[in-house]
Amino acid sequence: MVTNYFRYRYFLFLVFTLLFSCMQQSGERKFNKSLSDTDSLNNSKGPTATPTATNCFFGDPNCNNGTGGSQSATPTPINTWNNLTPTFTPSPTPTPTKTPTPTNTPTPTPTFTPTPTFTPDCSFPSSPQFSTSPSNSACYSKMGSTTVRRIAVIGNKIFAATMHGLSISTIDNLNYQTKTTINGLGSNSLFDIFALDANTIYVGTSDGLSISIDGGQTFNNKLISISNPESNKVKSVYALKLPSGVTRIFAATDNGLYISDDNGNNFTIKPLGFPGNYLNTNFVRGNSSTIVTISSPTEGIAVSTNSGGNFSRKYKSNVPSMPSNEIRGIYYDIDGSLFLATSKGVAFSSDGLGNSFNTKLSNIDIRSIHGKGSTVLAGTASQGFYSSNNSGASYSLADFAANGLSIDSIFVNDTYRAFLSISPGIYVSTSNLYNDFDNYITNYNLPSRINKVVSFGQKLVVGTEKGLAYTSDGVNYTLITSGLPNAYINDLYVRNNKLYVATNSGIAIFNASFIVTSVSLANKVINTIGVSTNDQIFVTSTITRDNGVGGTYEQPIIYYTSPGQNSFNLGVEIYELRFETQTCCNQNGEYYNIYDAGIITDIEIDSNNKLYIASSSGLFTSTTYNSFLPTNITNELNDIFIAPNGYVYIAGFKIWLSQNGNNYSSIYTSTIPIKEIFVSGINNSKLYGSTENGLIYSSNSGTSFITLSNNQGLPTRRTLSVTFHDGLQKVFIATEAGIGIGNP
Repeated sequence: MVTNYFRYRYFLFLVFTLLFSCMQQSGERKFNKSLSDTDSLNNSKGPTATPTATNCFFGDPNCNNGTGGSQSATPTPINTWNNLTPTFTPSPTPTPTKTPTPTNTPTPTPTFTPTPTFTPDCSFPSSPQFSTSPSNSACYSKMGSTTVRRIAVIGNKIFAATMHGLSISTIDNLNYQTKTTINGLGSNSLFDIFALDANTIYVGTSDGLSISIDGGQTFNNKLISISNPESNKVKSVYALKLPSGVTRIFAATDNGLYISDDNGNNFTIKPLGFPGNYLNTNFVRGNSSTIVTISSPTEGIAVSTNSGGNFSRKYKSNVPSMPSNEIRGIYYDIDGSLFLATSKGVAFSSDGLGNSFNTKLSNIDIRSIHGKGSTVLAGTASQGFYSSNNSGASYSLADFAANGLSIDSIFVNDTYRAFLSISPGIYVSTSNLYNDFDNYITNYNLPSRINKVVSFGQKLVVGTEKGLAYTSDGVNYTLITSGLPNAYINDLYVRNNKLYVATNSGIAIFNASFIVTSVSLANKVINTIGVSTNDQIFVTSTITRDNGVGGTYEQPIIYYTSPGQNSFNLGVEIYELRFETQTCCNQNGEYYNIYDAGIITDIEIDSNNKLYIASSSGLFTSTTYNSFLPTNITNELNDIFIAPNGYVYIAGFKIWLSQNGNNYSSIYTSTIPIKEIFVSGINNSKLYGSTENGLIYSSNSGTSFITLSNNQGLPTRRTLSVTFHDGLQKVFIATEAGIGIGNP
């Protein structure tokens, strides 16, 4: 029993010893893992410390009894044979390093980036020095002008010869590309277009014949005469292929008919048999390589049967069946029959030679005619248009509301659709039934005739024949007619943040928001206007006077207000401008005087309220406004400009300059009159002058000048008004063919 008892106790000892050893090793593994995990969480860069074990077995190589060394230590027995219940001291549980709770970073709300708005490039070409506003803007897609003088349709393209360029669009498309002088046209003011084929296109301009060989993309301009500007106003153009293969060009001008056989390099004038020195021609067309007809506005037609070798005149006196000598259009049909648009109906000649005529639509003013096959369309002055489907044997009025407007051009294309030019714009029939039309004009707000341009704050303001237009970018124009006493604007003036507008029926004053604040002299034609620094308004007009011998003359008169007022005093007639010529004799045998009252062309007021008057008799000044003193300038004048530094510039056939408003000296002499002068830049360094032959320009205060014209991109050489816009840093030039924009 004893032996078994000791065996039992020895067995228990072994079991507890083994169990304790396992528990101690398990505690070390857990402790080391805790440290390792903590280091991992804290991303510690230092060495890992050796844990201190309070209780360990001797000989354990990992145990150092807390000394940090490797020396031996005498172990304390844990269990003895004297204690049957073993004493167990566990390894201390290390205080774990607190694992930081990760900060919950919210998912950022994505910033909404809107789809970028496409901003089109609305810039103007940098070369040449000028271009046309708005037509040459990169983002402009409207017509060059609402005044369309002629239409041609070539394939699927519409070509509109307008007063401000050649506008090209595909059929059933409202977007236009407008060709101007920067594309080689002689002028933006166009009269006619004729296509010999899809590539060869001829355009009659106010300054030469422009020829394209690439379908109207670029042009080469030909001047017919260097010495006679009237010869370069090509009102109509026609071309035909001769049997020899030569292309013969016919140019109808204000100075007669010219013919060229060398692509416009040289022209020869052709006699037409019109009476006296009458040379004005307006239309030319042909039906084959031999028969060509040219017309005049009032003297009938001239017909050639040998390709323009010579012409025979046909008019009412030698062809009594011709309804009128006033011819507006010519059309040859597929059979060679001749149709004339006259002031008294459609004249039809079956032989194509004009030896006799049959008249349809008698006594109706016909302005245009064209057709295709057996279809003939005739446009009227105010009644719409008539159509015939039997080669002109009979006509019916088309279901088209003309609203009293003139149909100035008609074209019928290969699918028998009609293209009508009616100011404003182009109308295109949707089919060959001519009862439904689309308007091909898209919100164009700049009228064709421009008289004056000024800078008003951040806006360019344009005075036109049909109202007031303004723009802040040279591309988008806003037209104003509301509040104006008359839409025809003669002059503009800016002073003290107000815009003064001279019209054919009085003046209107606009504030900076373009709201009319005052209208005065509503029954007077106001020619010029000027305002002093203290808001005293001066305007010029005329009054009809009896000349004493049964006739009348127009006496110049000035109206003015008190400072800051809008009501005008009685007018002051300026007799100092009048010339008296003694003439013999009246019905009683007495001498009498013929009065030339003179013309006031411009007025200005300096900072001392001194009034300057430019006239046909020279320059006059006044400080009392009831008497006027002559100066040393007695030449015919057109314009006055007073610079901010007080320098006074006077323009006529010369430019005169005075630094004090008293003594004037000439700084420039011109062979043609200078219509308007504008001065800008530091120390008045830049001088601009508008003329019939281009814009004269000086960059050195008038020491020397150059002439800028259509070759430099101006809409035409015939310039009218000029201003410099500080905000846009551009020069704007009003011309007969649109607005030029540039910066020489």
